Amino acid sequence: MYVCLCSGTTEAQIIEESKRTKASKEEICKRLNVGPGCGGCLNRAFEVLSCANAKNCHHSRPKSS
Repeated sequence: MYVCLCSGTTEAQIIEESKRTKASKEEICKRLNVGPGCGGCLNRAFEVLSCANAKNCHHSRPKSS
């Protein structure tokens, strides 16, 4: 699912970046160019990042085929 339409950034890209690095939420969004326009996507991006770092989050579970 797209989080930032301006940059075309998806939830999967945000989650992958959070797994790859120990950067802050703000730094991850900056690296992925999330929120460069209106910034309306930043809250959703932060929610995805918070959830992905939680052990019981559906984002951190492998997708079933």
